[in-house]
Amino acid sequence: MKIQRALGVALAHVPVKVKDLSLGGAHLVIRSEVPEGSVHEFTLDLGGEPFLATARVLRSQPNPDGEGFDIGVQFTGLGPRDETKLRAYLDRLPRWPR
Repeated sequence: MKIQRALGVALAHVPVKVKDLSLGGAHLVIRSEVPEGSVHEFTLDLGGEPFLATARVLRSQPNPDGEGFDIGVQFTGLGPRDETKLRAYLDRLPRWPR
């Protein structure tokens, strides 16, 4: 019997804290270090509405509060429906004075 080499993907549900969110990406706090340049699927709760996006990790560094790692992600695979959901969610948020 010949065994063929196979590659796979391990999926894990890891809680994240959203510190900042925009149409282009997010600043998240996560327990584990995530390599810069890696690509992941994220599901976020936008006020009870699930939001799914593929994002590339642009920055990953220890959180100064000691609660995991700060990561900056850029959305790369945002479908039209999820972009509409995200835009509607962001439009409902209060605006901060500049």
